[in-house]
Amino acid sequence: MRSTAASRFLCPVAWLAALAVADVACAQVVPDSATAAAVSQDTLAARPLSARGAMIRSFILPGWGQSAVGSYVRGGVWYSIEGTNIYMLLRTIARLHQIRDVERRTVTIVTDSLNDFIARSLDPNQMPDPLDSLEAVRLQDPLAFEDAVAADTSVAIARKLVRARSQQRQDWITYTIFFTLLSGVDAYVNAQLRDFPTSILSEVRRDGSVAISVKVPLPAALGGTRPGRSRSAARGSPPHQW
Repeated sequence: MRSTAASRFLCPVAWLAALAVADVACAQVVPDSATAAAVSQDTLAARPLSARGAMIRSFILPGWGQSAVGSYVRGGVWYSIEGTNIYMLLRTIARLHQIRDVERRTVTIVTDSLNDFIARSLDPNQMPDPLDSLEAVRLQDPLAFEDAVAADTSVAIARKLVRARSQQRQDWITYTIFFTLLSGVDAYVNAQLRDFPTSILSEVRRDGSVAISVKVPLPAALGGTRPGRSRSAARGSPPHQW
């Protein structure tokens, strides 16, 4: 009887101890996973943008890739260029639609005028001129009718403007695609040269000429600043110029 009572008393205690151990283990695991997630997010945030990622961004929006790697001025320039191209392309498309509407209306007016001329010239009650009758008979041929419509001055001017606007549209499409690709290539190169330790200096001389110098820090084996030198010696060492 005593052993049964003791077992009944110890079973709840064992269950409570097991639950306490599980809670402690969970409390230790959750902070570790949260810490790992925070560390991974910090690592991803600190990772620099790749050259391919910068190029893809500039393909989507010219100037985005340059701005993503810190070249905000270059990004603004590319954005302005591409924005101008897109604006001119949309403007040319709108003007092309307008001139096409003018062409359709002009062709309709000329066609109605020729049809009215044919009807009057072939009506015996109107006593038409024989030459007009011959011309009306000739215009009954569909090819001759189309040639007569195309020979009209207003139709010829409208169609000439349509061809000019179509050519301008093709030009602006070409410019837009070209500068988009060029912006992506520039973003790729800019991201590749982001950490290149080079500075370019320009100096205008008294004789009017311009001197351009490139500063590149050399490794210690080639005469550059050694890590073991003092801070004052590193500051006093002159840069290498070409």
